[in-house]
Amino acid sequence: MTETGLKHKADSVAAYTELGDYLDLPLRTYSSGMRVRLAFAISTAVEADILLLDEVLRVGDASFQEKANKRLQDLHARAEIVVLAIHSSEAIRKTCNKTLWMEKGKARMFGEVSEVLGEYEVAMNPRVVA
Repeated sequence: MTETGLKHKADSVAAYTELGDYLDLPLRTYSSGMRVRLAFAISTAVEADILLLDEVLRVGDASFQEKANKRLQDLHARAEIVVLAIHSSEAIRKTCNKTLWMEKGKARMFGEVSEVLGEYEVAMNPRVVA
């Protein structure tokens, strides 16, 4: 990336985080929420064929979470593959087109979102009927 390109990305990330003057402070002074906002903005600003994101939908307040959800949907247009590690069934239904259920480090089930989530919800709460 050119120096101009990097400057543009940095400006874009700074604006997206909504952290303002806090960006001039040392990272060690940031709250955990501020760190997560910055990490999310940086990780989703990259141009990648494959993007791996872990629990990114728990970023900031409700307003910022809405902004983050929109950005995730935009990623689908930019990246060939977006892998999300998330636990929210609602977010999975809104965001994903395939689901991998992992249990104790092993793949338990892979397939269509509704099928995998149905089995997962039954396993987690036997009173639920898929």
